[in-house]
Amino acid sequence: MISNGEVVVFAISMLFGVCAENFHCGTQQPFCFWTRNIPSNWITAYTDCTQRGGSLVSSEHSAYIEEWMSSMNISFASGRVWSSLRRINQRFQLLHHRPEFQLISPSEWVPGHPLLQWSAKRDCVVVNQRMLYESVDCNDSFPLICAININRKNELS
Repeated sequence: MISNGEVVVFAISMLFGVCAENFHCGTQQPFCFWTRNIPSNWITAYTDCTQRGGSLVSSEHSAYIEEWMSSMNISFASGRVWSSLRRINQRFQLLHHRPEFQLISPSEWVPGHPLLQWSAKRDCVVVNQRMLYESVDCNDSFPLICAININRKNELS
């Protein structure tokens, strides 16, 4: 649960284009990142991140994640974190601030994914260290990286 103080810090950070408390960015990056290394299921990770005003990472963050993780000396034992990509109505969709459907290229997936046969247990998606997608069970537990576009205030105007 997010406190009123965290909401105020987030609002100020969006207004001035800086990272909110506990969010960090690398040099000249348009995104701030926050991580939780304690694994959780997808809905818990998604809810925690969106309540902070962000979205779980996706391939759009790939150019920035490596530098950020290196500068913060962050790594994950599993090598995978939750993604904002999720299967809805038998189609994988990115669930973040962009409402339009975005086609995910086959080259953005780990070979063999997404699994061709439909499985309710494989509706959620993680990204690996190379920012490739892999379909997994939504009840599995992975850490998360939450991203906020620091220029998003311009998109909201």
